Amino acid sequence: YKDGTCEKCTGSSKAGRVLLPLGGLAAGAALVVKTFPTEPLGMLTRKTFLAQMHSDLLASTLMFFVNLMQTTWIFARSDAIKLPAAAKHMFRGPGHVFDLSIFNTECTFS
Repeated sequence: YKDGTCEKCTGSSKAGRVLLPLGGLAAGAALVVKTFPTEPLGMLTRKTFLAQMHSDLLASTLMFFVNLMQTTWIFARSDAIKLPAAAKHMFRGPGHVFDLSIFNTECTFS
């Protein structure tokens, strides 16, 4: 479905059919594992507290980095923001991680 008309899908992404369910299963497994206590009897000790604090610090640092990369990628793709060609190319490079067209979701599950 594009611009108000139905079009035949051109080449369903096989990678999308495999990666999307596998990513969902991996995320679900990680969330299930994190629900169980790390210490015996589910006690909160100094060891657990420090491990959680380090995990939170790492996660927030990674979140800020990903947010920065995504924002610069959006700015580089925008035609409203004029950047020199070299800068535009540099900022677009890392952003391909955020390009979800590999999944081709409109055709993957049809």
